Amino acid sequence: MSTSAHPELLAPAEPCDPAARAGARAAAAPRAADEVRRALSLDALRGFFLLLMTLGFSIADGVYPAWMYHRQEPPPTHAFAEIAGLGWRDLAYPAFLFTLAAAIPISFGLRVARGAGPAQIAKASLRRFGLLFFFALIVAHSSGYWIGEYSALSQTLSLVGFGLLCLVFTRRPAGMPPRLYAGLRGFGWVASIAYLALSPRLYGQHFDLARRDGILAELAFASLVSIWLWYATRRDWPLRLAALAATVALSLSAQSEGWVARFWWGSPLPQLFEFAQLKLLCVLIPGSFAGDLLMAWMHPEPAGRRAPAHWSERRVLALAALGCASAPLLVVGLYQREVFATALACFALCGAALALVRDPHGDGERLLHALTRLGALWLVLGMLLEPFEGGIKKVPGTLSYYFATAGSSSLLLAAAVGVVDLLGRRRALRWLAEVGQNPLVAYVLFTLFLDPLLDFVPGMAGFLRGSPEEQIARSLLSVALVAGLARELTRRGLFWRA
Repeated sequence: MSTSAHPELLAPAEPCDPAARAGARAAAAPRAADEVRRALSLDALRGFFLLLMTLGFSIADGVYPAWMYHRQEPPPTHAFAEIAGLGWRDLAYPAFLFTLAAAIPISFGLRVARGAGPAQIAKASLRRFGLLFFFALIVAHSSGYWIGEYSALSQTLSLVGFGLLCLVFTRRPAGMPPRLYAGLRGFGWVASIAYLALSPRLYGQHFDLARRDGILAELAFASLVSIWLWYATRRDWPLRLAALAATVALSLSAQSEGWVARFWWGSPLPQLFEFAQLKLLCVLIPGSFAGDLLMAWMHPEPAGRRAPAHWSERRVLALAALGCASAPLLVVGLYQREVFATALACFALCGAALALVRDPHGDGERLLHALTRLGALWLVLGMLLEPFEGGIKKVPGTLSYYFATAGSSSLLLAAAVGVVDLLGRRRALRWLAEVGQNPLVAYVLFTLFLDPLLDFVPGMAGFLRGSPEEQIARSLLSVALVAGLARELTRRGLFWRA
């Protein structure tokens, strides 16, 4: 996520504790343009998890061993099963939520800097919710997965839906006349509404709010809640931690009969959201803390910017290696249900990482220090909660699932910051960052565009669809094509925005 504007921080008197000081710096006065940094590490992390999700979308059902699929949806039937544990595909979604929350202090901090008050923030957040939910509806009314069939009709609808999303969500390209852009976008909105109303009749159904992409619908709700919570607590980390504690308390209390359970599992608008989705705050709030830290680093204090680096390259690379090791350690250990051994290994990894970030000098090292400490906290908390709720699960999401993945995501972000920002090796992750800067288009490039398009190309529908080895090769090629297309759109300034 990047910025060229300079947020004005509404900072109060300097808070006494380090966490509050970091939050206050995220709201401090703007600096000169040459002092504004780009958080390419966050974009790169988002791009990585988008491609990981794409790989999951492209893998055929019932072909591979169980570890290739969601842990609670094992082959061959992929029906839901009460199995504790994680698969690699279970890691991508909460990590993507983490990056969504981390971007909010950066993007909405700009609005606050430009003088936006509560009414403007509420309006912007509701607009984003509406656009993301509309996006979820178009995707689900276009995708063969949600339609319930894979046929020439569903593939055609996928391509039509992709085209409509292009018209509605593409930001005005440089050089396009505003009147032409407004006309195309207006046509896109009218055509999209007609599409939602009429296209289900082609396969014997009708428009239904319940037919929506579940991931995007939850992202819409998560975005709305995260923005409001961040705005209310942007200068008060303890208050945000209190909201996290209240979320955990509600989640625990909802497991027994009573008024909390009736509130938690109910909703006045069940087709739009459920209060139980507030459990997502267990990964969103950690993400927002990371975003505050990035915001403070992007707009450093003059003295902090001048401080020289102190850590050696070997030390930073060792920290990055530990951060990258956290995700496979978590997934492999909990998939195999070696819970105690995995917990000990995670504790040891966190201890080693904390030892490496001791004695930070300069704002870059302090950023790594803070991200690592928070990541260790969430990961340890997740492992301590693992035996609870019948073991870690994505469906239904357990407290251990959200905290452990938040911890792993924070450590991965620290790894990316170390390599990209401290060591200056931006080329290593720039291609991932370019994918991550265009998340909406990257999310649907495979499901609504590439996969159905290839099915219409003579000879491509059956290409590399024989043996499992051929099918995994097709999946990897699909991911590479998605990465290349998303990067090209980013480089040409063709962004989809909500």
